[in-house]
Amino acid sequence: MTNFLKLHKEILDNNKLCSRAKILFAMLQSRRSLSLSHGYVDSAGEPYVFCSPESAAISLNCSRKTAVSALKNLADFQLINKCGKNRYY
Repeated sequence: MTNFLKLHKEILDNNKLCSRAKILFAMLQSRRSLSLSHGYVDSAGEPYVFCSPESAAISLNCSRKTAVSALKNLADFQLINKCGKNRYY
């Protein structure tokens, strides 16, 4: 993982996403690259990431409830898809 996060302008400019969701999305994108390099892919070759609400809360420096809300915000806009316990595409 690098020392910085990359956030696409399209995500940054989306006024319907909360700020924490935008940061979380950048973090998940970074983890996605790491998943690829470690072979965390499904049978179709799609990489997935693990992210518990607790780890998201720690990374975002917020409550678990706020982290869950950020994950839901991303899912509502189909930016992530849950595919198991704490596992996302």
